[in-house]
Amino acid sequence: MGLPSKGHTLIEVCVVLLLISLIAGSSFSLVQVSSSFQVRLELDRLATVVTYLQRKAHIEQTVFTLTFDNDSYTNGDSTWRLSAGRFGVVRDVKGPPADPKKIIREGCKKLMIGPDGITAGTFYLTSGTCLFALSSDASEWSCLRKYRYTSKWELL
Repeated sequence: MGLPSKGHTLIEVCVVLLLISLIAGSSFSLVQVSSSFQVRLELDRLATVVTYLQRKAHIEQTVFTLTFDNDSYTNGDSTWRLSAGRFGVVRDVKGPPADPKKIIREGCKKLMIGPDGITAGTFYLTSGTCLFALSSDASEWSCLRKYRYTSKWELL
């Protein structure tokens, strides 16, 4: 029989460190993907609320005001809290997405939705690592456009 081992070989230590770094690296990227996905879901929910209020305004012939705070948006007695992200921008990003020429300082804070259409504006949702935008044009049945910013704006 051989002598009992008094320690680990360099290869064993390297294999263990490699496994730990692979697990840590993959979990970090999953957190980023999850955060981006959740903010994208919030963008979709906001677009759904705007579309709903637009149709309701047309049917009821009334005007709705959607106001935006850091982590929620409100219409009358209804408030929607963001489950991920916040309203805001990422530093040094140019916008609006359709014509990015100036650095964005802040997004719109209020959206008027009436039977004759909605006001134009762009709303930005971010988690710090990702940035999305919902843009509306001023017309009777305005088109809502969703964008994602990576190194440039892309239409979703």
